[in-house]
Order: sequence, then C-alpha cells, then structure tokens
Amino acid sequence: MIVISAGAFRAGSAWYFNMTNDLLIAAGKHDVRQIRDQYHLHNIMEGPNCNIGVMFYQKLLRFSSLHLRRKSFVVKTHANPTRGLRVLTALGVFQSTYIYRDPRDRIVSLLDIGKALREKGVGQRSGFDKVQTFEDALYWVRGARKQYDLWRQLPSTLVMRFEDLTLHTVPEMKRLSDFLGLGLTYEQVQSVLQKYLNEQVLVTEQSRTHYRRGNKVGRFKEVLTPEQIERCHDYLDDDLRAMGYLG
Repeated sequence: MIVISAGAFRAGSAWYFNMTNDLLIAAGKHDVRQIRDQYHLHNIMEGPNCNIGVMFYQKLLRFSSLHLRRKSFVVKTHANPTRGLRVLTALGVFQSTYIYRDPRDRIVSLLDIGKALREKGVGQRSGFDKVQTFEDALYWVRGARKQYDLWRQLPSTLVMRFEDLTLHTVPEMKRLSDFLGLGLTYEQVQSVLQKYLNEQVLVTEQSRTHYRRGNKVGRFKEVLTPEQIERCHDYLDDDLRAMGYLG
C-alpha cells in the first residue's frame, strides 16, 4: 500500500502528511524518508516532506515497483490526480487522502508565508515569496473547488477538512487509521500524535510540519478587511458553497 497524501497549498498538508507517516510507522509500515534514502529516490521526492509533485505515469511506476516489494509508505503532493493514478488506484497500488481548507483562511496563510520569506530573503520554487498582495493570494486559491472535486471523485480517497482536523485531531486521525486498515486503537493513535498536540514541539518542528497553532479556524475574519471578504465572496462564492463554507 502506498498512500498519496494530497492537499491544497496552505491547508495543513505537511502537518497531515507527517502525522500519516508516523501512524504508518506505528503500525509496522515504513518511514518514507528511509525508503527515499534506501532506494535513491531524492530526485522524485523533494524536500523534507517528500513532495512528489505532478504524478506522471513513469514516476508512479517507480512507486509501483516498491508496492510489489510489499513496501508501505506515504508521499506528499499538491497536484491534482492524474490518469495514471486512477489506473493504479483501481489496481490496488495506491490509496489517497486529500486535505482542504477554507480558501479565505488560505489567503491569510499565503500572505503570512509570503511576507516571512521576503523578510528572510528566502525564495522558494513554489513561489510563495511572490505573494505580496491580497489579489496575489486570491489568485493562488482560484482552483480550490476544481481540485476538491477531482480528489473527491477519485476512488479509495479519504477527504479531510483542515478545520475538522484542527478541532478534532485524534478522532480524525483515528478515522484515517481505520481507512488505511492500520489496526491502531484510539489510545495508540493518541500516543503517536502526542508530540503534535504539544504546542512547544510544533514550534520546534515547524520547518518540517509547517503548522502553527496561530493558523486557527476563521482567522480571515480578524485579518481581512470587510471589502476583501466581500471580494472573496464575489470571486469564490460557488467554491465556498460547494465546499461547505457558506450556507
């Protein structure tokens, strides 16, 4: 079993990926970083969170060979599902998860990370340092509903809301454990996740998890102006309704 941990940008995807990796290890599966080192996969698993980017068929076939060797691990992506992933999912090679978040809170998070990177003089291949204005961030979340729909329509995919994961971390990760058939009890899941529930550890590990308690649910109401919130609704109304963020 190979798990594709997908997520929208700035939706807690790195946090979710790392917790997934730890649950797999606790269930006797493989640590993806050890898999990457052992099989020399740094060219297709980039960065501390093993991001595989767009899931081209040739790339997926390399993972399929590990599946045949009975290796079970998780990798991360922000990309949409591909035809190759659909085919190999139908063959039982892959299972997927997808985490999404209120686009309005993603806008605030994008503005935060863009400012932080510019102040540090650090650029990224992702281009977050180029996000300087509200309109820049609004452009980044323009495809929220499309990606959400594509992952929801992919069989063998567990869809997770950032808001639910934040407010009910252990129950939601127990749901993930059950979905993946890991056989972990609620108490075991809670034990594995304890370091993520400790704010001090989150601060010291933020370079890996990219998660901070400050990214609270509904923060856009405190940060965006009424005019910007209205602009969000003008631009994203259908997306927000389809994703359950408007009644």
